[in-house]
Amino acid sequence: ITKPYERRRKTFWREGENLYIYTPIVLPWGRKFAPIRRLNELVITRLVRRRIKQLGLQKFALWVYAPVSEYLVGKLGESAVVYDCTDAWTKFADVPRYFARRENRLSRNADVLFAGTGMLYDEKKRINPNTHLFTCGVDYEHFHPASGGEDERKSSPEQFPGPVIGYFGLIDKERIDIDLLDTIAEEHPEWTVLLVGPVQDRECYALGKHPNLHFTGLVDYSDLPEYVRHFDVALVPYQVNDGTRYINPTKLLEYMAAGKPVVSSDIPELRKLYSEKLLLARNTREFISGIEKILDGTLKMPLEDNRVYSSGLSWESMQREMDRIIGEKV
Repeated sequence: ITKPYERRRKTFWREGENLYIYTPIVLPWGRKFAPIRRLNELVITRLVRRRIKQLGLQKFALWVYAPVSEYLVGKLGESAVVYDCTDAWTKFADVPRYFARRENRLSRNADVLFAGTGMLYDEKKRINPNTHLFTCGVDYEHFHPASGGEDERKSSPEQFPGPVIGYFGLIDKERIDIDLLDTIAEEHPEWTVLLVGPVQDRECYALGKHPNLHFTGLVDYSDLPEYVRHFDVALVPYQVNDGTRYINPTKLLEYMAAGKPVVSSDIPELRKLYSEKLLLARNTREFISGIEKILDGTLKMPLEDNRVYSSGLSWESMQREMDRIIGEKV
């Protein structure tokens, strides 16, 4: 068995029967300096070709998530190109200028384009007729309590006092509404505000001034349900900006599968899909008021209906349909 620290030293390994992972070593600063970026791309292209030959791949699709990898299109001998567009990449801050050009080419030229949200689908369908809508799926059995008991809570890495107001996912300054979380923790010191996940930006650590706000750091996926089961209310505390307007976060279905009431910022994409399944708050006051009403029982959320809804959106069912669509092109 390969130990985790040994695996990190590898660049190529077999993860499953038909799954190989390759992480070529590249020079730093490629996003900032074009000559380094071009050198990295040249090296990666040659290395990936070598691995394809080594594996004996004859007929395959090139599946691209991030447009930064668009340079590989047409250089690997692929039978089809799949662009899995999960975010409005060019809407985020600090995106390099070349990124937008690549995203546009990839959107237009992909043989199959999967759009992760309704807004992205509407946008991409206009430029690529073979665009298909696939919103988030969920590993329902992983998050759904085996007993089905809403209030049963298993042992956790840490016990937290008072009602637990929780979030899991990436914690960054561009998506997370730091001011909102600061106000929640300050106005309700009797609540525990639990942020589960890696912190990308140091500015977010300013929230640590509140003794009732806790960061867990990165946790293993297998342990995530144990944290979520301690949530009394689950949060999507996002800013509403050009980037987040398109977001349909996977965590929503995971919260639902775990049977948790959800309060979210009023993101347009979520209003289209989930307006009757969660509480959408237009401002900080509505957000806090919503949490208060859920905790005191004056606002009832459709928890069981949400569980049933999430159970029908497995990743496996989406994978089968994606395979069918791609198979028509390869």
